This record gives sequence, C-alpha cells and structure tokens, in this order.
Amino acid sequence: AIAALEQELEALHDEADLSDPQAIERMMDRCAAELGAPDILVNNAGIQHVAPVDEFPVDKWDAIIAINLSAVFHTTRLALPAMKAVGVREFAACLSGEVALYLRQGKYEEAVQRFERLSETAGQKEPLRAVA
Repeated sequence: AIAALEQELEALHDEADLSDPQAIERMMDRCAAELGAPDILVNNAGIQHVAPVDEFPVDKWDAIIAINLSAVFHTTRLALPAMKAVGVREFAACLSGEVALYLRQGKYEEAVQRFERLSETAGQKEPLRAVA
C-alpha cells in the first residue's frame, strides 16, 4: 500500500528513526537525492507519555525530547539551505504531540509562536513563515 501511494503521489516513504540525528541526516539526504530540494517541510512526528515527574521514566523523557524537539531542529537545519537556495519561504509546523498538548491546555497560539520563533532564529534575514 505504501509503495502504491509513493508512486501515485510521486512521494517517498522513509522509516528513519527520528530520535537518531544520523538517521535523520540519511533520510534528508535520500529525499534530496530522489526528490530534489524540498518545497515544504512538515514536522509532524511526535510522541507522548504522561506520568508524575517523580515517576516519569528517563528513557521516555529522552525519547520525547529527541523526537518532539531535536528532530524538528535537525530536519529544519538540514532542509533550510536547499529551501533558501530555491526561494522557498514557508514550512509547515505541525508537531502533533506539541500541538495536542497546547490544544488541551488552550494554548494553540503559543505552540504556533514557538514554531515561528524557530524559523526566526534559523539565520534568516527574512524569517520563513510558519504554517500551522
């Protein structure tokens, strides 16, 4: 089913472990080699675990930070040079775990602002516009 969708949509599926920066780099290199410069970057991976702080498993914390935060940084830093080179000025920021957390707390706008700040600090003279 995935292969059929890849062909139909002229897309690419990669099972990269987003908690591993080297796997992210390989995924981004593969995408660039097979599809060219990205037109848009959608950071849409996220995991969640809920527990009191004193009972929160350290491995779960590390995985959440790696996937919900570090993966966004790595994909963005790797995609930006090619996106800037072809004049792309937007990326979609929809990190599911982050947005869901803020939606439950009534802070959707705060989540959007966090992603906009990421684009503003990405070395742009004119910030990328985050679409959430």
